[in-house]
Amino acid sequence: MLAATLSFVASLIVAVLVAWWTSTLTVRRDRKADWRKLRLATYQEYIAALSGIVVGRATDDASKIRADARYADASNSMLLVAPAAVLNALWNFLEETSKRDEDRSAERHDKLLNVLIAAMRSDVSDGKDAGKLNAPFSLRSVPTKSAVAPSTDSPAVP
Repeated sequence: MLAATLSFVASLIVAVLVAWWTSTLTVRRDRKADWRKLRLATYQEYIAALSGIVVGRATDDASKIRADARYADASNSMLLVAPAAVLNALWNFLEETSKRDEDRSAERHDKLLNVLIAAMRSDVSDGKDAGKLNAPFSLRSVPTKSAVAPSTDSPAVP
């Protein structure tokens, strides 16, 4: 009888410990997944805001001010969720882009942008594609009206 009771108590303790451990690991995994989703959303907003301040994108002063404010908000939001590697890359990029025109270097800008985007991708990826992308990242801009030549096949649209 004593052996059966001890066996039951031991089984009960093991079952409780296994349930607790499984629950703890599940909660930890879910939190990591939630943080990864939050970081990804923050990085997506940052890239969208960065795209909004590309030279030639804003058409008037009001839209330029809105784009600058959105970019500042996105940059500041990264301070909350990004790890040190991404923040260091961000600070270096912001330092370069905040310089006056005579101090800027297009090559350094592009290099720092690539470091920043690679750090973001590394942070949210599962590590399978780390180091596989050899082409540099670059921002695309919408062509201005003057840069788009009218087609000779159809009448010009006002």
